[in-house]
Amino acid sequence: MKIITNVYYISLLIIVIIFATTMAWAAEEKSTISNYSQLPSSSSSPTSSSISLNNTNVDFATNIEFIKGHLSAAILNKQAGNDELAQTHTFHPIHEIYTLIRDQLSFADNELNKTLINSLNNLTSIVFTSTPSEFTDSASSIKNLLDKAIIKAIPKNEIVDIKFNMSTLINLLKTAESEYDIGIVNGTIANIAEYQDSQGFVSSANELLNKTINNLNQTRMMTTNKFTEIKDSLDQLNTSMSNKEDAKQISTIVNNIANTIPNILNVQAKDLAILVSTDTESSELINNIRSLLDQSIEKIKNDGDYQNAETLVIEAYLDNFEFLEGEITKHDESLMKDTEVLLREQLRNLIQGKANIEDIQKMVNNINIKLNEIEKLLQ
Repeated sequence: MKIITNVYYISLLIIVIIFATTMAWAAEEKSTISNYSQLPSSSSSPTSSSISLNNTNVDFATNIEFIKGHLSAAILNKQAGNDELAQTHTFHPIHEIYTLIRDQLSFADNELNKTLINSLNNLTSIVFTSTPSEFTDSASSIKNLLDKAIIKAIPKNEIVDIKFNMSTLINLLKTAESEYDIGIVNGTIANIAEYQDSQGFVSSANELLNKTINNLNQTRMMTTNKFTEIKDSLDQLNTSMSNKEDAKQISTIVNNIANTIPNILNVQAKDLAILVSTDTESSELINNIRSLLDQSIEKIKNDGDYQNAETLVIEAYLDNFEFLEGEITKHDESLMKDTEVLLREQLRNLIQGKANIEDIQKMVNNINIKLNEIEKLLQ
């Protein structure tokens, strides 16, 4: 009787183990299927994933790509022996864009955040003392850190989502379009730094497209032949920029890409996270700037939060004023430059130095006076 009882319990134990193993396998299989469902379907016609885009993460990825674009421009200048311009392009990521990614990256991986800003500062410091090869190696290492930053700060299902990457790509091209409009006037270089920015951002867009296509080929989750049209358009854009063609031609190519992408993905434009628009009315951009400046004042006045106040000022400049610069310059270049200096440099210097709120308010008032002049000018 004892032997029979033991056999019974042993048999029961074996059944439980088999059942548990089966359930675990099923759960793992379900998880795998769920992960793949985040990727595009494998139909013959490309489709986009169904996840809803997070604008904050798209903005983060776009700013990462902006930094890469500046680094590409810095490398080209260093290799050409133009250390001054190389340093200009190493300054921009630190003094403008880094602030916009700092908080999100610090929250995701504070050590990586510290390594990144230290590396950016070091790159600026070695511009005049390094060889082109040494400088290129350092800049390339920073690009690797930027790739890691995306992986750390953004969920994997968003990183592999085609809508996410194509939204970032369009944001890069829209900004490149704006920079080009400032950099090239009547077929000649009016602002070489802005012109090179536009080329650097297109370079980042091209790298992003190639990376996206490679990922699609590896997963075999989508055919890539329809992206040929985008690649051809990017090649055309590079050529047109190199030839310093009219800004209207650049806008035409950029808009063609922006309109083609939703068709390739079988989505509507509103399903993408297009955070940069060159079509926004000047009055709306000016109102955005005023609102952001007011918010920065409130941050300092109520919370003593100079850090986030500076972030708001940078947003006012990069995401709004920059898209007015080309149009203002056509009417009054000195007004554009005066306002840019007040917003981009003097106000930020006051905030970085934690000046009295009264002095910061006076500077904001001066900027608002300039904005009033601009508003009348562009009516």
